[in-house]
Amino acid sequence: MLRLFFLLLLPIFFSFSKEVILTTTYPLYYPVKFMAEGRYRVEVLLEKEADPHHYELKPSDIKRLKGSKALFYLGVEGWETKLVKANPSKAYPLAKGLNLIKSGKFYDPHVWMSPKAYEGLVENAYRALMELDPAGKGEYTVKKDEFLQKLRQLDKRYGEVLKTCKSKTVVITHQSLSYLARDYGLNVVGIRGVHAEEEPKPSEIKKLLQTLQKLPVKSLFYELGQDKSLAESIAKQANATVVLLNTSLMPQEPGDDYFSIMERNLRALATGLGCKY
Repeated sequence: MLRLFFLLLLPIFFSFSKEVILTTTYPLYYPVKFMAEGRYRVEVLLEKEADPHHYELKPSDIKRLKGSKALFYLGVEGWETKLVKANPSKAYPLAKGLNLIKSGKFYDPHVWMSPKAYEGLVENAYRALMELDPAGKGEYTVKKDEFLQKLRQLDKRYGEVLKTCKSKTVVITHQSLSYLARDYGLNVVGIRGVHAEEEPKPSEIKKLLQTLQKLPVKSLFYELGQDKSLAESIAKQANATVVLLNTSLMPQEPGDDYFSIMERNLRALATGLGCKY
């Protein structure tokens, strides 16, 4: 009986004995976990709903970083710099070489909202793993190819669905869909800029109301983790419906990954824009 107990504990022991790769957010976590699982334990820093644009580091974050083998971060957010300074020799930026869109003074980090643009980030994660652990090349290459195959299928699906939309304009409470719009022929009107906490001006709300009233399908998108009341207030004035998008890719259901969340986002876009889904 005792021997059976220890045998049951062995998988747990080996799981926790693996070195840790720490990723800053879920959009980075999903491909890194997919490729590195089995060789490393992959964890995410921002596990709960929080504004990643102005995240305040805690002492426990620095402790987790120092205890990890490496940090994978995007490289466009100010708070990430503090993490890198804590241990720069183990930090791998994944935005390097990507065709980023600039919004005002900031680069838009939401590459993952376009499956087409996300491919570059996945490739960067693969190269970072190869640099960190050259011995794992065979495993990483097989997993990377598998992930990219699924990603290209999703990209094709997004293209097929979004070309059928009655409305080509996405009205959203936070400017987080620039890459989606660029890659799939949409227009985006946002109340707030790249940083979701920016307070909207009355003139911006007025412009957004005018845009909504002209659309063939009147929908206002809001994001998981953001205040729904502002969206509801504006939508009521325009006689529009509110539609939820998960732009942080925070898991909502057991077993969620990039593909399940982005499929739900596509369904939401189809509902809000009047597309054939």
